[in-house]
Amino acid sequence: MQIQAKLYSAERNFFVGRAKELEILRKHAAVHSDVQWLHIYGQSGIGKSTLLQQFMDELEVGQPYFLDGSKTIRAKEDVLVQLAIQLKSAGEWDLNEQDQEEIVNRMIRRSEQKCGHIVLLLDTFENWRSAEEWLPQWLGQFEETLRIITAGRHPLTGGWLRSGWATFIDTLPLTSLTPTDVDLYARKRGLASNETKSQLFQFSR
Repeated sequence: MQIQAKLYSAERNFFVGRAKELEILRKHAAVHSDVQWLHIYGQSGIGKSTLLQQFMDELEVGQPYFLDGSKTIRAKEDVLVQLAIQLKSAGEWDLNEQDQEEIVNRMIRRSEQKCGHIVLLLDTFENWRSAEEWLPQWLGQFEETLRIITAGRHPLTGGWLRSGWATFIDTLPLTSLTPTDVDLYARKRGLASNETKSQLFQFSR
Protein backbone atom coordinates (compact mmCIF):
# COMPACT_ATOMS: atom_id res chain seq x y z
CA MET A 1 0.00 0.00 0.00
CA GLN A 2 1.32 3.47 -0.90
CA ILE A 3 1.83 6.00 1.90
CA GLN A 4 -0.79 8.29 0.35
CA ALA A 5 -3.37 5.51 0.52
CA LYS A 6 -2.51 4.91 4.17
CA LEU A 7 -2.95 8.63 4.89
CA TYR A 8 -6.39 8.65 3.24
CA SER A 9 -7.38 5.59 5.24
CA ALA A 10 -6.28 7.27 8.49
CA GLU A 11 -8.25 10.43 7.71
CA ARG A 12 -11.39 8.40 6.98
CA ASN A 13 -11.08 6.84 10.43
CA PHE A 14 -11.32 10.31 11.99
CA PHE A 15 -14.52 11.20 10.10
CA VAL A 16 -17.58 11.60 12.34
CA GLY A 17 -21.22 12.56 11.88
CA ARG A 18 -22.74 13.84 8.64
CA ALA A 19 -24.74 10.65 8.03
CA LYS A 20 -27.76 12.68 6.87
CA GLU A 21 -25.68 14.82 4.52
CA LEU A 22 -23.87 11.81 3.07
CA GLU A 23 -27.19 10.13 2.32
CA ILE A 24 -28.39 13.26 0.51
CA LEU A 25 -25.21 13.28 -1.57
CA ARG A 26 -25.58 9.58 -2.39
CA LYS A 27 -29.16 10.02 -3.59
CA HIS A 28 -28.15 13.02 -5.66
CA ALA A 29 -25.26 11.18 -7.30
CA ALA A 30 -27.47 8.17 -8.03
CA VAL A 31 -29.58 10.23 -10.49
CA HIS A 32 -32.80 9.80 -8.52
CA SER A 33 -34.16 13.28 -9.32
CA ASP A 34 -34.28 15.97 -12.00
CA VAL A 35 -31.97 18.17 -9.91
CA GLN A 36 -28.52 18.01 -11.48
CA TRP A 37 -26.67 20.51 -9.29
CA LEU A 38 -26.45 20.31 -5.50
CA HIS A 39 -24.73 23.21 -3.72
CA ILE A 40 -23.43 22.75 -0.17
CA TYR A 41 -22.63 25.89 1.79
CA GLY A 42 -21.47 26.79 5.28
CA GLN A 43 -18.93 28.81 7.21
CA SER A 44 -15.19 28.31 6.81
CA GLY A 45 -13.84 25.25 8.61
CA ILE A 46 -17.20 23.57 9.13
CA GLY A 47 -16.19 20.49 7.13
CA LYS A 48 -17.35 21.01 3.54
CA SER A 49 -14.14 19.75 1.92
CA THR A 50 -13.92 16.81 4.32
CA LEU A 51 -17.51 15.87 3.51
CA LEU A 52 -16.79 15.92 -0.24
CA GLN A 53 -13.70 13.75 0.20
CA GLN A 54 -15.55 11.25 2.39
CA PHE A 55 -18.40 11.08 -0.12
CA MET A 56 -16.01 10.56 -3.03
CA ASP A 57 -14.21 7.77 -1.16
CA GLU A 58 -17.53 6.00 -0.58
CA LEU A 59 -19.03 6.62 -4.03
CA GLU A 60 -20.16 3.38 -5.65
CA VAL A 61 -22.26 4.75 -8.53
CA GLY A 62 -20.74 7.17 -11.02
CA GLN A 63 -17.31 8.37 -12.14
CA PRO A 64 -16.11 11.19 -9.83
CA TYR A 65 -13.88 14.13 -10.73
CA PHE A 66 -12.71 16.46 -7.96
CA LEU A 67 -11.92 20.10 -8.82
CA ASP A 68 -10.24 22.13 -6.09
CA GLY A 69 -10.98 25.86 -6.09
CA SER A 70 -8.39 26.45 -3.38
CA LYS A 71 -5.71 25.85 -6.04
CA THR A 72 -6.80 29.11 -7.72
CA ILE A 73 -9.21 29.24 -10.63
CA ARG A 74 -8.20 32.27 -12.72
CA ALA A 75 -9.43 30.95 -16.07
CA LYS A 76 -11.02 27.91 -17.67
CA GLU A 77 -7.54 26.53 -18.39
CA ASP A 78 -7.02 26.00 -14.65
CA VAL A 79 -10.11 23.77 -14.59
CA LEU A 80 -9.06 21.86 -17.69
CA VAL A 81 -5.57 21.20 -16.28
CA GLN A 82 -7.04 19.64 -13.11
CA LEU A 83 -9.31 17.41 -15.18
CA ALA A 84 -6.49 16.47 -17.56
CA ILE A 85 -4.30 15.37 -14.64
CA GLN A 86 -7.05 13.05 -13.39
CA LEU A 87 -7.73 11.67 -16.87
CA LYS A 88 -4.04 11.03 -17.52
CA SER A 89 -3.66 9.24 -14.19
CA ALA A 90 -6.52 7.01 -15.37
CA GLY A 91 -4.67 6.13 -18.58
CA GLU A 92 -5.60 8.91 -21.03
CA TRP A 93 -1.95 9.81 -21.76
CA ASP A 94 -2.42 11.26 -25.26
CA LEU A 95 -4.81 13.97 -24.05
CA ASN A 96 -4.55 17.63 -25.08
CA GLU A 97 -5.18 19.36 -21.74
CA GLN A 98 -6.13 22.66 -23.44
CA ASP A 99 -8.86 21.15 -25.63
CA GLN A 100 -12.06 21.40 -23.59
CA GLU A 101 -14.16 19.50 -26.13
CA GLU A 102 -11.72 16.59 -26.14
CA ILE A 103 -11.68 16.51 -22.33
CA VAL A 104 -15.49 16.38 -22.22
CA ASN A 105 -15.56 13.62 -24.83
CA ARG A 106 -12.96 11.57 -22.94
CA MET A 107 -14.91 11.94 -19.69
CA ILE A 108 -18.14 10.86 -21.39
CA ARG A 109 -16.44 7.93 -23.12
CA ARG A 110 -14.89 6.67 -19.89
CA SER A 111 -18.23 6.86 -18.08
CA GLU A 112 -19.93 4.94 -20.89
CA GLN A 113 -17.25 2.25 -20.78
CA LYS A 114 -17.98 1.80 -17.09
CA CYS A 115 -21.76 1.91 -17.68
CA GLY A 116 -22.05 4.83 -15.29
CA HIS A 117 -22.29 8.60 -15.30
CA ILE A 118 -20.11 11.57 -14.37
CA VAL A 119 -20.12 13.15 -10.91
CA LEU A 120 -18.33 16.50 -10.73
CA LEU A 121 -17.28 17.78 -7.30
CA LEU A 122 -16.28 21.46 -7.27
CA ASP A 123 -14.79 22.59 -3.97
CA THR A 124 -14.14 26.11 -2.56
CA PHE A 125 -16.71 27.47 -4.97
CA GLU A 126 -16.28 31.08 -3.84
CA ASN A 127 -13.01 31.05 -5.81
CA TRP A 128 -14.69 30.16 -9.10
CA ARG A 129 -15.93 33.68 -9.94
CA SER A 130 -13.43 34.12 -12.76
CA ALA A 131 -15.00 31.11 -14.52
CA GLU A 132 -18.56 32.23 -13.86
CA GLU A 133 -19.44 32.95 -17.49
CA TRP A 134 -17.67 29.93 -18.96
CA LEU A 135 -18.67 27.19 -16.51
CA PRO A 136 -22.46 26.98 -17.15
CA GLN A 137 -21.94 26.73 -20.93
CA TRP A 138 -19.19 24.14 -20.50
CA LEU A 139 -21.36 22.01 -18.22
CA GLY A 140 -24.09 22.13 -20.87
CA GLN A 141 -21.96 19.92 -23.13
CA PHE A 142 -22.42 16.90 -20.87
CA GLU A 143 -25.20 14.32 -20.88
CA GLU A 144 -28.28 14.95 -18.73
CA THR A 145 -27.13 12.23 -16.34
CA LEU A 146 -24.31 14.53 -15.18
CA ARG A 147 -24.41 15.22 -11.45
CA ILE A 148 -22.69 18.28 -10.00
CA ILE A 149 -21.89 18.90 -6.35
CA THR A 150 -20.38 22.24 -5.35
CA ALA A 151 -19.25 23.42 -1.94
CA GLY A 152 -18.60 26.97 -0.78
CA ARG A 153 -19.02 29.43 2.05
CA HIS A 154 -22.10 31.14 0.62
CA PRO A 155 -25.36 30.26 -1.15
CA LEU A 156 -25.28 30.58 -4.93
CA THR A 157 -25.98 34.12 -6.13
CA GLY A 158 -25.50 36.32 -9.17
CA GLY A 159 -24.40 34.81 -12.44
CA TRP A 160 -24.81 31.20 -11.31
CA LEU A 161 -28.58 31.77 -11.08
CA ARG A 162 -29.10 33.88 -14.19
CA SER A 163 -29.50 30.99 -16.59
CA GLY A 164 -31.60 27.91 -17.10
CA TRP A 165 -29.36 26.10 -14.63
CA ALA A 166 -31.26 27.76 -11.78
CA THR A 167 -34.10 25.30 -12.43
CA PHE A 168 -31.83 22.33 -11.79
CA ILE A 169 -30.03 23.55 -8.63
CA ASP A 170 -30.78 22.51 -5.06
CA THR A 171 -28.98 23.68 -1.91
CA LEU A 172 -27.83 22.04 1.31
CA PRO A 173 -26.75 24.29 4.22
CA LEU A 174 -24.10 22.58 6.34
CA THR A 175 -24.56 23.11 10.06
CA SER A 176 -22.12 22.56 12.91
CA LEU A 177 -21.44 19.11 14.30
CA THR A 178 -23.36 18.09 17.41
CA PRO A 179 -21.57 18.01 20.80
CA THR A 180 -21.73 14.21 20.64
CA ASP A 181 -19.94 14.18 17.27
CA VAL A 182 -17.29 16.62 18.50
CA ASP A 183 -16.71 14.44 21.57
CA LEU A 184 -16.36 11.34 19.36
CA TYR A 185 -13.89 13.16 17.10
CA ALA A 186 -11.85 14.23 20.14
CA ARG A 187 -11.70 10.66 21.43
CA LYS A 188 -10.61 9.36 18.02
CA ARG A 189 -7.84 11.94 18.03
CA GLY A 190 -6.78 10.98 21.55
CA LEU A 191 -7.89 14.29 23.10
CA ALA A 192 -9.04 13.12 26.50
CA SER A 193 -9.15 16.14 28.82
CA ASN A 194 -12.44 17.98 29.27
CA GLU A 195 -10.65 21.32 28.86
CA THR A 196 -9.27 20.29 25.47
CA LYS A 197 -12.66 19.00 24.36
CA SER A 198 -14.25 22.29 25.44
CA GLN A 199 -11.71 24.26 23.41
CA LEU A 200 -12.29 22.01 20.40
CA PHE A 201 -16.06 22.46 20.63
CA GLN A 202 -15.70 26.25 20.89
CA PHE A 203 -13.34 26.28 17.92
CA SER A 204 -15.68 24.14 15.82
CA ARG A 205 -18.76 26.09 16.98
